[in-house]
Amino acid sequence: MPFDKLLASLAPLIERCLAPAQSDPALREQLHRFAEALLELTAPTSGLDAPREPPVAPSDAAAQSGSWPMPAPRVEAGEFGSQLEKAEPVSELLPRLTLGQRTPGPAVSYPERFSTPEGHDLAQLETRLRMKAEGARWAARRRELLRSDAPFDTEIEPMDRDIIVRAKAIPDCFLWMNHPSSPSPEDLSLYEDLARCFECVADMLVILRTIQSAANAVRTEFELALDLLAEAQSALRTAVERLGAATDTDQIKVYNWLRVTAAENQFYIRRHFRAEDPADPKQWPDLVARIDALDRRLHKSHDRDKVRKKLLGKLRHKVQQVADNTPDAEEQWRAVVAIVDELVNDGLPPSNCELRDLLAPVIDDAPPLADPPKGFQLVAREIDRYLSTTPPVTATKAARLSPEVEQVAKWLHGRSLALVGGDRRPKAAEALKAAFGLRELVWIASREHESLEGFKPLVAQPDVAIVVLAIRWSSHSHGGIKSFCDDLGKPMVRLPRGYNPNQVAHEICQQVGQILAAEHAT
Repeated sequence: MPFDKLLASLAPLIERCLAPAQSDPALREQLHRFAEALLELTAPTSGLDAPREPPVAPSDAAAQSGSWPMPAPRVEAGEFGSQLEKAEPVSELLPRLTLGQRTPGPAVSYPERFSTPEGHDLAQLETRLRMKAEGARWAARRRELLRSDAPFDTEIEPMDRDIIVRAKAIPDCFLWMNHPSSPSPEDLSLYEDLARCFECVADMLVILRTIQSAANAVRTEFELALDLLAEAQSALRTAVERLGAATDTDQIKVYNWLRVTAAENQFYIRRHFRAEDPADPKQWPDLVARIDALDRRLHKSHDRDKVRKKLLGKLRHKVQQVADNTPDAEEQWRAVVAIVDELVNDGLPPSNCELRDLLAPVIDDAPPLADPPKGFQLVAREIDRYLSTTPPVTATKAARLSPEVEQVAKWLHGRSLALVGGDRRPKAAEALKAAFGLRELVWIASREHESLEGFKPLVAQPDVAIVVLAIRWSSHSHGGIKSFCDDLGKPMVRLPRGYNPNQVAHEICQQVGQILAAEHAT
């Protein structure tokens, strides 16, 4: 029995023994004695115990000379059959026996990225697997041709030589299914199952390489890919056995890679990873469909990321133009709003940090927008919430207080102002209170479809001289505040932009300046 298969079959047996041994001293002692006896049995007794030469694979020299059915007795260096992996000495293959002993393993930390075991070339593995899929199909076709008495020299031998030459160009690629000593089943459909399973494993290796190299890959995709690879390699193993072969070295390599990768990434593979839970190679159409679905999902995600990256770059350019106050700033703002809405509709969360950091320094300078799209409104709301809990973003240019601020300060000095809408920004509130000389700034945060009843007692306070409604973040139902203010005889101002004192003072002067001036005169 090959050592790889021996090790694979021993692993589940050892696992079953070790678990109960932790709580059963008698079993642990028996396992310990067994280990000691095995060590004594395999210990060298004299210098005559030199290791034997590793077994070699049969040659395909006969196939190259045109007499494919005749197996050769030994292999010459460089021949096709010599590419079968040579068995290593037992001392290198078998790990040190530790049955009955508790050997603490190294501490495992959760990896920052999905890790890959060293010494595994997935690209080369994929190449060999695809070559073996071709070999499996040619093995079936060759037998069909032989059964139909097709001309050997013209229809069989050229293909034999072609596939041998191409396989020899790939390191360690041994097409055992095309060798003279390979099994020859009556049911040729087993070869198609084998070929499909080779291709499924190869496709999954490509997907896993893509996920591991992607900067934005998510763990759920990685874990789904590991599950599918476990099923694919299990189906391949079963297909090899049904054909009558012993093992396939590349299937074993994939199994070992999968075992180590799952352990390093702290992922438990639930199905098709043990010999008693094999996958059915006849179900390859369903497996192919699920692999294709995952591949399409990854490509769609990759394409979306490319579009998103392009839009964010465009948005960064537009925001810079807005910050520089170019003559066409209003037109640039319309472009900003459209890009933001497109990003949100494409799945970018309104609270995205990159989006927020781009817009936060300039959002308060946005001109009045007639019915902005929902996506932009959501982003504006999230930025408002963020700014209400953090220090203000440093402005691009330090703004000096305008003459309109001085005028409003004369009208409102020592009185209170009620601001309705958005989330309270402590720094903005302090700036408005200081600029206008207010006794108090009553900031009434608003929520979507919130009732007016909670606002009325605050607005009705005798000290409140004016009500400012931040319409950009207020619900449509807050329009009823105007009627309420009229009943109380208090002027109301609609604030379409940010909380900068110059902007607020400008709107106050434009909308209710005459009313405040008349009140101040009396």
